[in-house]
Amino acid sequence: MGSYTTPTWGYKIVSDRQIQFYHVLLPKVKTQTLKRSIPYAQDIKNHKDGSITISLTADSYPTIAIEKVISFFEQKTNSLLETPDYYYKVPLRIKRLLTQWALTFQGCLALMLIHSKKIKKLIKNDFEFINSQCGGLYLAPYTLFLYQDRPKIIHPISAQNSNERKKIEQETARLVRGMIKKMREAQPGLTGLALLSMLEDKTRLKAGKICQIINGKSFGVVNPIYSPFFSDCP
Repeated sequence: MGSYTTPTWGYKIVSDRQIQFYHVLLPKVKTQTLKRSIPYAQDIKNHKDGSITISLTADSYPTIAIEKVISFFEQKTNSLLETPDYYYKVPLRIKRLLTQWALTFQGCLALMLIHSKKIKKLIKNDFEFINSQCGGLYLAPYTLFLYQDRPKIIHPISAQNSNERKKIEQETARLVRGMIKKMREAQPGLTGLALLSMLEDKTRLKAGKICQIINGKSFGVVNPIYSPFFSDCP
């Protein structure tokens, strides 16, 4: 009887009618969904160690079942590398304004993200600017980019962290939409104060502390004038 093991997945042919299998993505897959993808699968039993035992019908071949299981998880892995797009829309008038204080805008966003109850367990309570003309934020352990109309985590990307990336990108888009709404509704000349008011409400930090954090983080960092966020800004 054969067996094969890697850090990600492994199998063991127990008999002509039974195989054991493990994959790091097993917790993300419903048993019935997996069963439908395996020809001759009669029953699937889950074990406490995270593995499964697949019982096969009498006319089955363990090697074919293993090939089908591996193929299923390869497709699952590929599908989880991509996350849905969560959009925001920024008027060109505001984008032109933000080219002058892009770091401040990104810093405000970062502070709200690390104080967000929805994702605070997914990132550390700190952030850093990516010191590049393309911009970006480092919210350990993730690197986040703001594209023209949507946010995307660009590192690390794996099938295992797809749910975490999805939640962070979704929350980022929601906060950006809120920030833009505040800026659009602000009276002329009071855009910055409107954004600061939102930030105080979301983080419970005082204005002086907010300015201190953002100024400290942005010291020596170049203005991200070539950020993909501004790609549609003439």
